[in-house]
Amino acid sequence: MLTIEQCDLTQTDVNSLTNVFEGCSAVIYAASASKKGGTAKAVDNIGVVNVAQASVGAKVPRYVVISSTATTRPKSLGYIFTNLGVGGNIMGEKRNGELGTMAAFENKDIKSSYTIIRPGGLEEPKRNSVLGPSSLEISQGDVFSGIISRADVAEVTVELALSSAPNLKNTAVELYYTNSVVEVEGAFKPLLEAAKQERSPEQQALRLHGKSYGELLEGILPEVDFSAAPTDADKPRKQNAAIAKEKLCNTFEDKSGGWGIAPTGLLDCRR
Repeated sequence: MLTIEQCDLTQTDVNSLTNVFEGCSAVIYAASASKKGGTAKAVDNIGVVNVAQASVGAKVPRYVVISSTATTRPKSLGYIFTNLGVGGNIMGEKRNGELGTMAAFENKDIKSSYTIIRPGGLEEPKRNSVLGPSSLEISQGDVFSGIISRADVAEVTVELALSSAPNLKNTAVELYYTNSVVEVEGAFKPLLEAAKQERSPEQQALRLHGKSYGELLEGILPEVDFSAAPTDADKPRKQNAAIAKEKLCNTFEDKSGGWGIAPTGLLDCRR
């Protein structure tokens, strides 16, 4: 049963929110700052974290946050243009809200979990039609993006909220239409080209599809945030990163696709 409670999430204390959330099977955070009201810091950061902490306190099974692709990519066009269009460093505050949510759920003994959904660019004009799972693509690591309608975002968000599947626990996913996929920033263009090859390891690991919501969500990996982008950092730093990557790949190697799965994201562990 859906219940509606009106409150100011940036002003209401966490204890009061906790009382409101008692007995809820899921909590969805779909608010964001806009030119019509609310600051990015208050709505996309403080409010998100307050609700996360209250969800943990009330032992809510699943907390779903609607964020945005490119929150971890400050040099990407999506990050820059969204900040310019809305203002208030909204992308930075969204990322702070994500990080605050992760911190709220870091105790492995708690029964509550979160899922962060990062939609691609919201469709304009707003047709808001539901195309359904067969038109959707999910990826992880904040490497790909695309276009998506608000209606399809809402459908997938509810599916994530109601699912008890363990693979959706404490993780982040990107959502967009399959036919609109683009790299989040230029560094991932080669990865996208590889992922466009039919049945390639990159496609199987990073471009999830399904004829039903169950099929669409079943390939999601738990405890994924973002993938490190290729950089032109100095050689010693690259050497140290290579050593760390090797250790992580040896620990978390996914034998089926050659991708190392670390708490911070996906690593290319192909030999």
